[in-house]
Amino acid sequence: MNKKGYLWLGTVSLLALVFLFEYLKTVYKVGLANTSINVVFNILLAILTGLIVGIYFDLSSRSEIADNMLKHFEMSKEVLGAGIMKYYQNFSDFDLRKSVSNSTDIIIYLTYGQTTFSNIRDSLDIVAKKKSTIKIFMYHEDNEFINGLGKHWGANDPNYNVMRIKQRVLESQQTMISYFDELKKKKLLKAKVQIFLMKKHPVFYSFYKLDNHILFCPSKISTNKSVKPMALYVRDNGNSGCIFSKCMDEIRGVMEETSSYELRNF
Repeated sequence: MNKKGYLWLGTVSLLALVFLFEYLKTVYKVGLANTSINVVFNILLAILTGLIVGIYFDLSSRSEIADNMLKHFEMSKEVLGAGIMKYYQNFSDFDLRKSVSNSTDIIIYLTYGQTTFSNIRDSLDIVAKKKSTIKIFMYHEDNEFINGLGKHWGANDPNYNVMRIKQRVLESQQTMISYFDELKKKKLLKAKVQIFLMKKHPVFYSFYKLDNHILFCPSKISTNKSVKPMALYVRDNGNSGCIFSKCMDEIRGVMEETSSYELRNF
């Protein structure tokens, strides 16, 4: 018998118990027998009522739990399919320096990354001096999307107008090119390094490929340059529709269009 059957049986038994003891009370109206009947009745009533209530709530909670599990399962399938491992409210909360230094296959896709490259310089140094691959995608100073960024960020801060962003792009390029050139001259460069200076493609989101994982950062829409974007840490789960695969598809598209960038090999 299932629990619903026990629920009905318990309810019928409770009603029968009430009728039985009410009848006995009319037969034994006084004395020890009446007292005993009342005591036994109250005890049995409490036990049977508790069992019925317990079975009822167990059935109800199991149904609700099952429904919630199905809902969460559907949500979990989507999250797992996308390859999402962790969400960061602030990009800076992710330990990029540690993750870079522990990786051997790195792709960095961003606008110019002065602050980022400054923060991870020591980690890049570790990777560059071991057998690894490093690909950096960043703006060429003639990229037409710089004009839009300058108008957007420069509206409230002249330090980020079009001319200043172009200057920052050039400075960041020169910093990275000089850095890898110097390592190569000193014969310390063990990694295969490529820098792609993008003339055509935008950076609507940036990402950092760290072996089989990616830190994915949607571009912020705020005119305040100091606002830190959110980030998703994702993995390659073999699904062609996951975030990792989508990013890699886009990178391959950029690389195939050789006229759209200047390439520096080290």
